This record gives sequence, structure tokens and C-alpha cells, in this order.
Amino acid sequence: MAVTIFSIIYILLWGITIKPLFEKAGIEGWKAYVPGLNFFEAGKMVGHKPSWALWLLFPIVNFFFLASLNVDLVRSFGKYSFLDSALAVIFAPIPFFQIGQDEG
Repeated sequence: MAVTIFSIIYILLWGITIKPLFEKAGIEGWKAYVPGLNFFEAGKMVGHKPSWALWLLFPIVNFFFLASLNVDLVRSFGKYSFLDSALAVIFAPIPFFQIGQDEG
């Protein structure tokens, strides 16, 4: 039960904090709140094929693909430090929020 609650909270925070990133990249912000579409658009934003988002549907594999997507997103906004990449893997809403608050 705790894992389910954590997963729901994580996905909600991921969608809320990625909205400013979408807007900075020229993608409509509402797409950040649509489950599935947000992963598809984030993948397109970093240069992955559209079919790449389908890997997020497979158990266990999805953890690795989501971690890769988060690191690619952080790096696409110029955050190349180890700490930024580690935070993107461990808890992505933190660096996403920081990037969203940056000017420019």
C-alpha cells in the first residue's frame, strides 16, 4: 500500500514540476498533466523516438527508462553535474523544480 501511495505522489509531483520545463521547451503546459502523454512529450523533447515511451509500460524496465529520461531532461537544460543527475534518478521533481524556477 505504501508503494502505491508513494508512486501516485511521485507521478503527480513529476507532472506538476515538469510543466514549466514543457513551457520553456515550447510544449503546451497542459500536456504535463496527462498520464502517458507527458512521458511521450518529454521523450520527444530530449530526442527519443515516440515509440520509446512504450517501454515505460513494462515492469522493472520502466525504472531504468524513467531514470534515463529524467537524466536526459535535466541535461537538456544545462545541468551536467553529478548531483543534478543523481537527483534526477532518485527524486526528479527536485531538479525539475529548480530548472523551472531558473530565469531564461
